[in-house]
Amino acid sequence: MSRRTFAVGIVVVLVVFAGLGFLVDRLNGDRLRPEGVAEDWLVAVGDTTRKGVRAESEERAAEIGPVELAQSLLDAAGDTDGDRAFTDLEVGKAATDSGAERVPFRLHIHEADDATDGVVVLERTGERWRVVGIDQRRAGERVPSEGGPPPSSAPNWVWLVGLAVGLVVTGLASLAVRLA
Repeated sequence: MSRRTFAVGIVVVLVVFAGLGFLVDRLNGDRLRPEGVAEDWLVAVGDTTRKGVRAESEERAAEIGPVELAQSLLDAAGDTDGDRAFTDLEVGKAATDSGAERVPFRLHIHEADDATDGVVVLERTGERWRVVGIDQRRAGERVPSEGGPPPSSAPNWVWLVGLAVGLVVTGLASLAVRLA
């Protein structure tokens, strides 16, 4: 096989993978789960105390919601000596209340023995979820480790599409190897 044929094959593979990425993005669209958005925000907020990633973490968090909403959690972490503010965190299943989504969370603050819990409140703005507050938990708002329901999962059709894409990629890779 010539170098030109190999280069064309590489370009075709890259185009196919870029197309698959675009397809996945289009299929997902605005279906981001509020639980995932709340978890991403809490992780970004917790990373705002880390050395070397503070500015980037503040930007990531601010894209989802104001970091100031979690100021009480950050204050409780005190001096983290460049470590993340939250050593672990867990989110539960979102529940709708007056047009907002309430996502329960449980986390351990840097060097604290007891867990802290609460609720991240999100509202839909256009195609995105936005964190608009942190609140106290209400009765029944629990995370899975406390017996609450797990966060929502992708619909079954998404898993089937993922399996089909995996089979197609495997078949194309096998074909490319045979042709080489």
